[in-house]
This record gives sequence, C-alpha cells and structure tokens, in this order.
Amino acid sequence: MCRRFESCPGSQQLFSRDFLVPVFLYREAAVVRRCKMGRHMATYSDDWDARSQGSPRSRRPRPSDDSRSYGSSGSRTGGSRSRRPHSGSSRRSSQRIPQSRGSQLHRSSAQGYRRSSQQLPRGGQLRQPPRRGLGPLPLIIGAVVLVLLLGFGIFWCTSRVKVTVNGSELTVGRGTSVQKVVEQSPAEKTPGDFVTVSGNVIEAGKGEAFTATVNGSQMSAQQAADVQIEGGESIEVSRGADITEEYDAEPMQTMPKLVIDGDSYIMGYLYQWGRPGVTEKRTGKVSGEIASVVTQEVQDCIVRERRPQPANDEKIVALTFDDGPSKYTQQFLDILDKYEVKATFFNLGENIDQYPELAKKVVEKGHQLASHTYNHKQLNKLDAAEFIKQVDENAKRIEEATGVYTSFIRAPYGEFSAECWLNSKGSITAAVNWTEDSEDWELPGVDAIVEKAAGDVNPGSIILMHDGGGEREQGIEALPQIIEKLQAKGYRFVTLDELFASDPEIPNDVCNSKVKMPDWAVWPTELAKTTPTTSSANGASTSNANGANTSSSGNAATNAGSSNANASTGSTGNASTSGNANATTGSASSTSSSSTAKTGATTSSQQQPTTQKSSS
Repeated sequence: MCRRFESCPGSQQLFSRDFLVPVFLYREAAVVRRCKMGRHMATYSDDWDARSQGSPRSRRPRPSDDSRSYGSSGSRTGGSRSRRPHSGSSRRSSQRIPQSRGSQLHRSSAQGYRRSSQQLPRGGQLRQPPRRGLGPLPLIIGAVVLVLLLGFGIFWCTSRVKVTVNGSELTVGRGTSVQKVVEQSPAEKTPGDFVTVSGNVIEAGKGEAFTATVNGSQMSAQQAADVQIEGGESIEVSRGADITEEYDAEPMQTMPKLVIDGDSYIMGYLYQWGRPGVTEKRTGKVSGEIASVVTQEVQDCIVRERRPQPANDEKIVALTFDDGPSKYTQQFLDILDKYEVKATFFNLGENIDQYPELAKKVVEKGHQLASHTYNHKQLNKLDAAEFIKQVDENAKRIEEATGVYTSFIRAPYGEFSAECWLNSKGSITAAVNWTEDSEDWELPGVDAIVEKAAGDVNPGSIILMHDGGGEREQGIEALPQIIEKLQAKGYRFVTLDELFASDPEIPNDVCNSKVKMPDWAVWPTELAKTTPTTSSANGASTSNANGANTSSSGNAATNAGSSNANASTGSTGNASTSGNANATTGSASSTSSSSTAKTGATTSSQQQPTTQKSSS
C-alpha cells in the first residue's frame, strides 16, 4: 500500500476487521478509497476465507475488461510501484504469488496455495510491456562508416605521389604497381634470353622483361606486378633475367672431408661440423644438353689444434687428473673441496665399474668428468671398430654412473692422430693433452711434483696429475702445495669447459663437452688432400699432406709408439722410426704420423711426454 495512503486520517479504521466483515459479503467485493491528497488511486481486493483465518490480506487488482496485465503481487507489470499491504496497524511486505495458466494462486498462512476464481486475460498469459527498439540508429551509423571508407578509397586511388626511375622523377597514382610504373617510364627495358641448362641462348629476348630494384630490393617483372607504390620509392631498371629451359635433374651428394688446422700439440678441438654438398646433373628437355650445377656447397669438417688463450690473458689454469676413479680419489676430492678448487677428471671405464659411487661424487662436487677410454688402450694403434668400442663403451659407463654425457677425451699417452679423428665419427669434440706434466706417475718426490706442475704456469695452462693407476701418496701430499703456490700468484682454477669458454677463438657451441653431432651434419671419411702444417709443443713442424709427417728441429730424437728412441747429443740429431734410422748433422728426421719430437739440449714444460709413459 502506498505510504501516502497509509498516512491518510481514518485509513486504519476503514480497513480494520470489524469494518471489512460486513462490507465483503461477496467473494470478489472491492473497496476503493481515494487519498485526500488526490494523486494516488489504489484498488484492493481480498479473499473472505483468507481474512477469516487472520492471514495477511492479499491485494488483488480489480478485474477489468480493458486487458490490463498485472503481476503476481497485484501491481501492474507495466512498471507502477507496488503498494505494501498491511493488517491492522502493522506493515508487511507483499508476497509473490505463483500463478498457473488461466488462473492465479493465493497463499494463506494456514492453507498454503489455492486457486482463485480470477481469470487471466485471453490466451492464459499476462501481457508483456512493449519493447522499445533501437530505431534507425544502426542504419545511420553503418551508412556513415560506408561513406567514410568509400571516401578514403577514392582519395587513395586518385592521390598522386612522386617516384624516381633510373634517376628520373615521375608522378604516378598511389597504389600503382611497380610493373606499370616501369612500363610507363622512359627507362630502357632489355629483356633476358631463353637459354639452355648450360647457358647457351636458344631464343633471344624471351626471358624476363626487366629486373627492377626497389629501394635495394631486387625483383623480376612478374614480382613487380604485386608490389604497389606508396610514394618516394627509388627504382632502378636493368636487364631482365634469363629463363632456363625445363630439364630433368639427377642430384648427386658430395661428402665433406676432414681438415686438420693448427700448430699445437696441446689440444685439438672441433671447429666446424661437416655438411654434404649437392650437385645436380641437369639434362635439358629442349636442347638435350647436360650440365652439372651445384645447388648446395659442401662444408668440410674442421679440427683446429691450438693452445687455449684466455681473453685478456686472464690468470686461469685447469687442473686435470687421469686414470681414476680409485681408492685415492676421495682424498683428492677432499683437498679440492677444502681449497674450493674445481678440476677435470679423465676416468677409465673399467675403474668406473669398480668405483661408480666415486665417479658420481666427482660430478656432485661440481667437477668436470671426461673420458680416458675404457681400459687405457693406445688409440692411434687401433682400427676403427676397436677405437669406437673404447670410446663409446666408456662414454656409456660414465653416463650410466653419473647421468653426464661427455664428448671430451684424453687419449692414453697423449696419442691422438688425424686417423683417430676420422674414426671418432663425431663422438668427440675435443682431444685434450696438457701443458704442464707433474710426472707424479714417476714418483719423483713431492717437491719435484710441485715444481714440475706449478713452476712454469701461464694463463691457460693445463696441469696433468693422476688419481689412479698406481701409488698416489706423493700426489696427494703435493696437491695442497701446488694449489697454494698458484693461488699466491693470482691464478684461479677452472674446469676445461670454463677454460675453453674463456678463449674467444674457440666456438663454445661446438667445442663443449655436452655437445652432440647435429642431425644435419655428416662426419667425413677421408682427410682433405692439403692438410695445413702443424707443429708439436717444442716447435717441430709437421706436414700431413699425404699422411706422412716430416719433422725438423735443431737436435731431435723421435719416438713413434713402440719404436726405439735415441737421445740426441751435441749437434748431431739421431732419428729412429720403426727400425729405420736416418742421421744427419744439425737436423733430423722423417717419422711416422704418430711420432713425437723431444729436444736433446733442453726439456720444455710443453713438450710431448711420450717416453716412459704408462698411465696417462
């Protein structure tokens, strides 16, 4: 009920029970009272049964034939405010009455829902208020957008811009193709020819009409038809390209070769993977001519041999251990851990089988793990099958024990020839020797080991020690002194991966212990015909052009694996090569490809330690 109506004097007495009982003698009687303010009219209907039981009165709209629709609460659905009913002097919220088709239901607090006799309008549905449409507004907006787009298109097509063709300025319509601009320009247009697979002319002037270069981008006449002018372009017109006759093609693959480049015994590393070349044998369908055309250049595999050189001569050094793991390995690890030093361990596969937990601990301590073959076979004396077995079997053992894959190797006795690189089939990315040999395997005493290991260290040096292969108490005692001596000189210890990464000449994406040969690469099966000249650590030069090495030095004694070695004295050099000796004064000699040179007058810390070597 409207609050203003409730506030009218006498309204409470009018709708009291004593007053309503005699009035509502009929089932659908209605009482209408106008508020004295004169602005609000309310129509009420009530149910006799509901009043008699004391339930809240439900206001019902007066039935009418004017098809007016009402909501379930008695208020018009057209949007007029509903009025709260009240009983006596108390105000109560109107209850929403559910309704069914053809009739309305009223709820009593005691009887629940019951059907009322008031009928809904014809059709059984309440009339919904009319919906107000958007009118012509969408059509107006669409028309405006269309007009704007049309106007922009007309402006774009009719606007004029300037371009330059062979130095001459032209004014053309914006959006004109480059092909039309060239055709309309005074520039000379010379077409190409129709030619054979060998390039001989079959018919002149039947090639491309012209070649256009637009702002540095070259295109044919056909491509120029798809490029539109925007304004300010610089176009150069030149002779059209030739069109080659159709042909049948037979592709042929050219395999890469192995190139050994460098002059250092210290290490060899993979510089470039090999990629096969493709050559097509083309047979012309018109001329019948046959021509060979290279469609992909061959890329040789390159291995470089050089001493690592840290950038800016950074004072870093790599400490390495061979022949482990063994019963001494844990003691070496404890010393390294004490001084917070990282090192590289070259392990044997047969020793990993015996001490797998030590190999795993090496990795867990942050050290680098690399291969030293499975059971210390001299690799340059093995055939391809045995070589792969030694390398692959050890790599498998390392990965099984530690979960680490490695492509670095130190060959036993430091012997790793060009043939070894061929036999590796891409499984090795670096063969690392050393610059400083501690000679701890000879057990010369602690002081001697310290002096040989740390006495002549330079930035990028690689120190050789052993944690297995024999008695290693002297090495354990010498290691702390080596570390302290070099740290006092300002040196920092790094792994081999870190050392190589510090050298800007070494490609880290290729020469890395975790790198595997990519799928597109092909490993060579033969050496290049002209292999660059290499030299050993003491300065002796070696040429591998035909597989034979020629060494020269002031005074030299050469040792080829198991061949006899003769020490050089005075000014006469004596050479021994597999039983054949050639002696000359002041210089020597011819050796096999696996031979090493050692000067007789002085011993360098970087010379090749092949004599009396049994464990490295």
